[in-house]
Amino acid sequence: MATEGIFVDVVGLTYRSESTSGITSDNFVYHYVPGSQVTFSIGDFVLGQCEGRSLTTVSNLVPDHISIYDPRVVSRARLLFSLSPGQGFEKPIHIDSHVESVINEHKHEINLDSGNLEDLDLPLTKICDKLGLRPKSIHQTRNHLRREAAGFKVLRDFQVESPDGGYVLADVYLPLQPHKRFPVLVSCTLYGRRVPWGGPDLTDENDILAFERAEDVWHSTEAGTDIDIPETGPWSKYFRTQRGFENIATFNTFTYVPKGYAMVKIDPKGVSQTPGKRWEPGQLPGDYYTVCEWCADQPWSNGNIALVGSSFGANTQWAVAALQPKGLKCFVPYASESLLNSSSLLNWA
Repeated sequence: MATEGIFVDVVGLTYRSESTSGITSDNFVYHYVPGSQVTFSIGDFVLGQCEGRSLTTVSNLVPDHISIYDPRVVSRARLLFSLSPGQGFEKPIHIDSHVESVINEHKHEINLDSGNLEDLDLPLTKICDKLGLRPKSIHQTRNHLRREAAGFKVLRDFQVESPDGGYVLADVYLPLQPHKRFPVLVSCTLYGRRVPWGGPDLTDENDILAFERAEDVWHSTEAGTDIDIPETGPWSKYFRTQRGFENIATFNTFTYVPKGYAMVKIDPKGVSQTPGKRWEPGQLPGDYYTVCEWCADQPWSNGNIALVGSSFGANTQWAVAALQPKGLKCFVPYASESLLNSSSLLNWA
């Protein structure tokens, strides 16, 4: 008897086994008989196959012993991820007849088993040009695969409206458990959301690529290895070479999101690409409060919110907690200013 599986975040992907066939549904569902092999394709262009399972990702389409950094995995993922319209997985990948037609037109130029990752560059550029999409870089693909292997994904650059005008930018990290709701850990610092700090100019393709490269190098090299990143600051030398903190004054996504928490990292006004003036008196608590309430209402949230972070990421929590936003259950100010802590805690309690 056939059962349901999910191919994460992909709608319209063709699948076929000895006894089932179709395309993944709007809820990413496909059908398989336990123990059977399922082949997944974009139209008639085969991506790969695996034994049917409850949760399937592109990295499952090669033999299990192959590393996620193997060119065969990266090329398959890069082709598929490039069909996503955003930097992350803000929206599902939709494969329709037009996408199938464009890929079919260039399928003879694509060798997903090539040992040279750059062999995909030219056909992928042609495909994305015709679809009005931006090809994902090798580094960006590796970053997505690394999160996928750990059991989570990222949704980039949400604009959360500010109560006094404008917006703040937020990145959302979610466990790979589609259609479920999670408690949410929220952080806010002046240092930026990205690894290891700052964030790209979203209108500058080269800046986006540079930040993806920096994140990939940060994760794939040992402590003491320097990385090249566009933004610098007085802390930059230490944070370019350390490997303990994904970014400054927030919690690590690789520690908490695989354990079943959603994480939301925001840039307040004037930080990275969030427009506005930094340090405007009284502004940050209102923005942070609004983001907490926004998180409580999202379809991936179970309504339970915690504030987390260290140093500046801790100091920002007290004034927000005093406002008691909807859903706030606790706050975790690590390495905060002790005098500020004691007075604010008494006022909040």
